[in-house]
Amino acid sequence: RMTNETGEANCIAELQRQGIDLNNYNTNNTVRDAIALMDHLDYPEYNLFGISYGTLVALQIAKYYDDYPNANLPALRSMLIDGVYPANIDYATAAYAWPREVRLVFEDCEADPICGETYPNIGQRFVDLIAELDENPVPAPIVEELDGVSLVILINKQMLEHIEMLVYLPRLIAELEKGETATLEVFADLFIGGTVAPPHTDVDISEMTILDPLTSESSAIADELRSMAERLENASSVGTSLTEVAAGAETLPELYLNLLNHHVDMQADWHARSALQEILIQYARRPITQNRQGLINISSGLPNVLSGELISIVNQMSDDEIADVFDIIASTAYISREVQFNGITTSTVNCNDRYSDLDYARMLEVWRTYDVPYLLIQRLDPNAYLSLFCSVAGIDGSNQVSKDPVVTDLPSMVFTSSLDHQTAVAWGEIAHESLANSDYIRFPMSDHGAVRYSNCARDIANAFFAYPEVAPNRNCVENLRPDFSMPEDELPVVSAN
Repeated sequence: RMTNETGEANCIAELQRQGIDLNNYNTNNTVRDAIALMDHLDYPEYNLFGISYGTLVALQIAKYYDDYPNANLPALRSMLIDGVYPANIDYATAAYAWPREVRLVFEDCEADPICGETYPNIGQRFVDLIAELDENPVPAPIVEELDGVSLVILINKQMLEHIEMLVYLPRLIAELEKGETATLEVFADLFIGGTVAPPHTDVDISEMTILDPLTSESSAIADELRSMAERLENASSVGTSLTEVAAGAETLPELYLNLLNHHVDMQADWHARSALQEILIQYARRPITQNRQGLINISSGLPNVLSGELISIVNQMSDDEIADVFDIIASTAYISREVQFNGITTSTVNCNDRYSDLDYARMLEVWRTYDVPYLLIQRLDPNAYLSLFCSVAGIDGSNQVSKDPVVTDLPSMVFTSSLDHQTAVAWGEIAHESLANSDYIRFPMSDHGAVRYSNCARDIANAFFAYPEVAPNRNCVENLRPDFSMPEDELPVVSAN
């Protein structure tokens, strides 16, 4: 059993008791394993495709081929990397990834003719406003005083949960400079769990949801849930992935937890998994929050489509069914399940690959040079944790990945995303520089792994793999650029949960 406080240490101790040497879990070994697998499968040629850590593996495979040009290796045809995490970066700058994406919103505004004219030099004005609010906090909704830290926390939440609100950021800064709070009030309402109300429609919205409202009074609840699963089959790409999950539930609490667990299991980003785990732990520890509103609050922080479906399920549950869900969430077994082994694996590999980068004193020196320290406030703990993890895990740094740039003429495509909070846009640019035969695209308003969020990115990726020597049509990228809010535009209406 693992608890939040001791789980990872206990897990490491158990692995060591079994004689498992964590020094063996590194990218160099993964590269050799991947090449051996390709050789065994014996296809005539291969396309490399990686997202996040997978980009490091793909790049290092390409480097292995360059290092051993005369080796009898399986043929490579192309490489696409998305959300890039190359070896030749300083791991300390991982703390800059999220702050950099916040500032990119303002840079994109400045690059837009209309937004740039309406909000000139808005990036520097944002930095100056943080400093000004820290010196002279102002009254604000939900907090007694809005200071620099509070503003950063407010913006960070929008970046994570309400990316559609980012087009209002330049307007927010311009208003706060003048002491106006209209946009701030919208952000504050969203911060405490509100949702942007959909536009008025005469269409029956019950026909528009993937999961039609279900009633706990139904005498054939299992049949209804399975029927819903069949409807999911043709509903959407999101629905298709949930078909088996929904079909396996026979009660509303089971359906809710199955969908929630599926979302957790599908998270490649261990920081996102950790954040959700911490939310569940807080509700498990506080019985006063274990009610219908608490379950709605948990649901509202998830991606929009899933959030809406979960809330619709919550609204159909009886009070006893709500209590059943929280009994399971509060159980040791459930919380233990959410202690992410994926996070342990990721940390182990990072320790092995980047051991020399992880001296905490050195990282502190790097961070002290950052010009807007408040933007780092939510990004330092993971780095400090990793430095400690390496010591606890007994990793000796003998298997570090080469930090030399990857040089190859393999046809390559590099994707980055403006709102990627895990891998910095700059890291993709660094990788692109040494790839002699590569193209580079940054996708606006997309998060970590553009192909996971954007049909445009998927279309370009498909075109690239079909014709890797031909520059793809990228016109769809222009359509993704944000349409920033102007001072005279109406603000969205927020409904309270």
